[in-house]
Amino acid sequence: MKLVRNTASVALLGLFSSQLSAAGFQLHEHSANGLGRAFAGEGAIAENAAVIARNPAAMTVFDSAQLSFSGTYINPEVDIKGHTVNHYGELYNGAATAVNNAVPGANLSMVETEFDASQRDIAPDAFIPTFFYLRPINERWYWGFGAFSNFGLSTEYGSSSNTSEFADKAEVITINLNPNIAYKINEQWSIGGGINFVYADAEIGSSTPAYMDDYVQPIMEYNQIAEGIGAPQLLPVPGNATILRVSGDDWGYGWNIGVLWEPVKGTRIALSHRSEVELELDGKAESDLSADLNRDGSLDLDLPAISELAIHHELDHQWSVQASAVYTQWGSFEKLEAKLDGIDEPVHIKDEYWDHSWRLAAGVTYKVSPKWTLRAGYAYDETPVDSKRRSLSIPDTDRQWYTAGTTYQWDENISIDVGYAYLHGRKVDVNEEFGLTTTNPNTGDAIHIPVSSYQGHLETADAHIFSAQMNYSF
Repeated sequence: MKLVRNTASVALLGLFSSQLSAAGFQLHEHSANGLGRAFAGEGAIAENAAVIARNPAAMTVFDSAQLSFSGTYINPEVDIKGHTVNHYGELYNGAATAVNNAVPGANLSMVETEFDASQRDIAPDAFIPTFFYLRPINERWYWGFGAFSNFGLSTEYGSSSNTSEFADKAEVITINLNPNIAYKINEQWSIGGGINFVYADAEIGSSTPAYMDDYVQPIMEYNQIAEGIGAPQLLPVPGNATILRVSGDDWGYGWNIGVLWEPVKGTRIALSHRSEVELELDGKAESDLSADLNRDGSLDLDLPAISELAIHHELDHQWSVQASAVYTQWGSFEKLEAKLDGIDEPVHIKDEYWDHSWRLAAGVTYKVSPKWTLRAGYAYDETPVDSKRRSLSIPDTDRQWYTAGTTYQWDENISIDVGYAYLHGRKVDVNEEFGLTTTNPNTGDAIHIPVSSYQGHLETADAHIFSAQMNYSF
């Protein structure tokens, strides 16, 4: 197969279609007290106003106004180890060898094609703030408001990475503004619901590795000889050039609903559901390699629905246990498509076809005294990404959570929560191919040309999470 100059624009669309990728990027960090028990039983225990993020029906547990705000710091430790093979360099070496053998006096040099692609700390630190307020209207009706995030991600490899054609930068930031109302049916049953106003901002891009600069001069020398003998010419591609970068933002809308059941005093069972939110991120596309791709456009992004079953049970006046099962419907995330102005058909970016996933958590709470409460928890968080579709953009894996936390009751109205979690991710293989898609001029069939491939594994996928929260009752 040959890659010639006049296929550049079509090929760049192929670059894009094999580049943009995503992974499980759900956030659970809504409260410091919840973090202390791995968010087990969060929709049922109702310790403060942060319960709005899990189950609006649980607002009926409170008999006074509640205000909660928190800040969570996430320190991920994500390292990859592996190597890349540049097949375009191999293509050049093969063509150059043929020219050296066929043309007297030709002495074209060979280029390096295998590179170390190990890198540390590909995920930067993050800070997540939250705000919640709820208030009884009367003995039956309650209302509340929450500002928090259910989804977000960030990976950044940097310009010196030998994997930048696979993954350069990926970032998704979301904010959920969530007014709610709840109704207490009787002493056992409550219901609640709300509207979600979701803002999302995303940027995803890829670039050519810096070592591609080392290919430019040899390819130009090859092309001079190839032109004279009628051999196919190759396209010199510079290093650190933006292949394609897409950025955009949008507001989307959804709903949430919840039920709280207290069959006996001290035992609460909650069931809640938060709907899917469909977003069309309006923005622009940029490319250093094709002026035709520098235009406005949009990217469809669907944030999945989330369902949760939560249980809180008091063993005595000091000890209680909690459990949760969270079901995230990632199966709705089937593919990514971009719509670029002036191009009639959507540009197919990547098939995802994720699986629905479960997160199971168990926790324990111990009231040491009227002033102090201790918590501990464990959770198993399942990745939605099939091993065959795992990518360098977000090399997702199953995670285990080990958590602890405490609350200090400052006075009748003010309490302070702190929580800590250690997340340990399973070591997994990551194999990915980066290629061009073009058209055979003779048959019209699509041709896939491999450009480079990565083989390696996720060496470390851990994180430390710290959270602090203040609650005010009035």
